Amino acid sequence: MAPPPMRSPRHIPLRHPPRPRSLGRLLGALCPFFLQITTGCVGPAVVGSPSPGTTPPPVTSKADPSTQGQVASSSTPCQTPVDARTFGAGQGAPEGDGPAIQRAIRAASAQQAPCVQLPSGDYVIRQAPGQALREVPIRPEVDGLTLEGAPDGTTRILLEADSFAILVNKGDTRPLLPVRGLRLRHLTIEVPGGHGVSDAGAIQLNRCPDVHVADVRIRMNARAQVARGLKMSGLATSQGTSGLLERIHVDGISKAGMYLASGTHHLTVRGCETLHAWNEPPINAPPPGLSISDAHEITVVDHHAHHNRGAGLLIGTNGGPPIRVPELPSDAYGAYYPGALAHGPATRIRVVGGSFSDNGEVGGAGILIGSGYPEVPREITLTDVLARGNRGPGIVIEAGADIAIDGAVVSGNGAQGILVRDVVLPGAAGAGPRTTGVRISNALIHDNGRAVRVDVGGLEVRGGAEGVGLIGGIIAVGDEGSRQRLGVRLVPEGERRSRGFFTVGAPRIAAPILFDGVDAR
Repeated sequence: MAPPPMRSPRHIPLRHPPRPRSLGRLLGALCPFFLQITTGCVGPAVVGSPSPGTTPPPVTSKADPSTQGQVASSSTPCQTPVDARTFGAGQGAPEGDGPAIQRAIRAASAQQAPCVQLPSGDYVIRQAPGQALREVPIRPEVDGLTLEGAPDGTTRILLEADSFAILVNKGDTRPLLPVRGLRLRHLTIEVPGGHGVSDAGAIQLNRCPDVHVADVRIRMNARAQVARGLKMSGLATSQGTSGLLERIHVDGISKAGMYLASGTHHLTVRGCETLHAWNEPPINAPPPGLSISDAHEITVVDHHAHHNRGAGLLIGTNGGPPIRVPELPSDAYGAYYPGALAHGPATRIRVVGGSFSDNGEVGGAGILIGSGYPEVPREITLTDVLARGNRGPGIVIEAGADIAIDGAVVSGNGAQGILVRDVVLPGAAGAGPRTTGVRISNALIHDNGRAVRVDVGGLEVRGGAEGVGLIGGIIAVGDEGSRQRLGVRLVPEGERRSRGFFTVGAPRIAAPILFDGVDAR
């Protein structure tokens, strides 16, 4: 029976298409067949333990998955707060306010529930002549410490040194000592004059189990930093940091707005916003709003990344050696920076809701999943995300395994709606596919291809990508300004052809389907 006629795209509601009621049973029945042509096919839940050597599939439940990062509420008041002003902070001292704040932290460390308050006002971080770099930033390295500003957001920490604003790196050696249960809240970090440290964060949290950062704003002048050859993230985590980051606003960064890397695990990012990340070669590639690499069991809920020069969200692989830091012993070089000696891919990443729109000044995507190293991201789930108005494709997958996209709305982007391809590393032409097991369910894809001169697919699968499935959803043609004239386009790249493309659940595709050299064996 012919599918029902499609409505004009301008009448398609911008909501997630209904999920087929029997989708789980349908997949379970068809899985034995699809397993012959694709990887990553899963059926209904199976009672019992997984087979040895296997990994359970990523969580795709639409219930709030952020319980993994639960910590104490950010609204819990301090019992006996220490006012940093009583130690000289905020008094305009020529050496800045860092030493006074550090004295307050040492005094609070004797309490059972240590807490330091920075009342409304400006607090300046400077480097005094002869002062070691490690002594410049605020270092809240006390278990259970709360460092808080005024709830109305009028506590400003001004970074006027080539340093961090806040650094947790306890011990300054490897392995680091843990700082457990740290809370940072109600702070505004400003870096107006191009200061900072490359490949680090204005707030750098290394080995902070059960950290809670809430209601923090970070503002930088990216162009001023780039003019000085710097590339700095807003907030960066590494080396065993876990917990909860919520309601963080990062604006004007010269690297990633938020960077979760190098052993960050079991961390939830909730209700945050990253925008205006900017840089240019040769200093750095166009930076993303949120970057995740060599991090594991990460949940991102209701994140909004927009107007970044790179992608809104980058999920990839960390690589490259640590960067040398002046004045630190050789065994501490990797401790300050998120760089890792090994190439570590992101694994078990869940993104729920949120928007990744108006990014990619030079053709970047709303969401990019890929890797410039042999290792690739694995077990990635995107649920109910919005990718709209990006200069390049809405969502790009160019290297990764076991990736599920469910309920995405992808519209108004410059190139393809969703582009799945298999990018070959230099010198590795004979290697197997690096993009495998991609499932796209219940997506609404329309009105893309607005910045290209050739026709593109709403879903385009290129090269050697293997095991791509389209399950339900709607792919509609666009208006006159859209070059999304093809619903699904499958094309080879050189001698490399896609294998194992399949559809389930009768997706409603209004545009033509082009199978160009597809190998479905």
